[in-house]
Amino acid sequence: MPCSISARVSAPGLRSISRSCASIDTCSAAGIGTAPILIVYLLANIALPLHVLATNRAAFRPARHVIVPLIGTAVLVYGVWEFVQPSQPPPANVYWAWILAIVAIAVVATAIAYVRRRPALDRAATEGPELVLDADSTR
Repeated sequence: MPCSISARVSAPGLRSISRSCASIDTCSAAGIGTAPILIVYLLANIALPLHVLATNRAAFRPARHVIVPLIGTAVLVYGVWEFVQPSQPPPANVYWAWILAIVAIAVVATAIAYVRRRPALDRAATEGPELVLDADSTR
């Protein structure tokens, strides 16, 4: 779970519980928003070796472009799985549905941006964001 709970002994036989977050709701919202970002990082780890092989095969280094992303991917998959596994107690047992909804909204928004602003996206992909911003401001 995203929140950590620790118990400490404050007096003989008396235990108190402290939470690292202000409330469970805050922790839940933070985790639900973080999981899609981890999924994007996961996709970037998968895309890195493919991109380097396609654009600059001579610069490809297996340790840098395969091993390190695989380690990152393993950590990210474990983190996302721990957060969205269905066997958690409520309300965490439905987090996967919220995360799926967030990812679906992001995919729809990306498709709309791709359809409406394809020339700008193509320029951004080839020239870099600073050049596209300069070109847009001169119009």
